[in-house]
Amino acid sequence: LYMEFPALAEEYLAIADDGQGDLWLMHLRRGTMYFFDHGAWETPLTELAIDFWGFLQLADLMAQWEDFLDGEPSDTSQAEEHLRNAMRELAPGLPETYPFALR
Repeated sequence: LYMEFPALAEEYLAIADDGQGDLWLMHLRRGTMYFFDHGAWETPLTELAIDFWGFLQLADLMAQWEDFLDGEPSDTSQAEEHLRNAMRELAPGLPETYPFALR
């Protein structure tokens, strides 16, 4: 990351990866979280409008969601809406800026 985008090293700290080459970054001065998409060279950063604590809460929400989906439920619509609402409590536009599909 820092070799390809050296300016990022001065402003962002990589705190996690998704196992596919993408990274979760924290802005060093503001403390806000970003998603770095290694395949989006023109605009690789997406601001998530959450701080590190919000990122930890989001990670927990997503782990619970994945556990729910592992049970192979027949209808996920109500649970997905509940998840989106929980994400909105962390940041109003988070379900729309979250970089992955929920299903």
